[in-house]
Amino acid sequence: MITFFTAAFSKKIAGAYKDSNSIVDFKEFAGRSHFICGEKNWEEVAEYVLGWIQKNA
Repeated sequence: MITFFTAAFSKKIAGAYKDSNSIVDFKEFAGRSHFICGEKNWEEVAEYVLGWIQKNA
């Protein structure tokens, strides 16, 4: 798998958001590419995202 951005770099980008109206979080799904919806076990990521939205909405 080709990694264009490391997890550390992505986390740094997430930390750069300073808008007080924004909710920013970082979650690494190790061993996954950016094309999560086309990967095996995508449901795990979808469940996490749904839970995050419900918690932060």
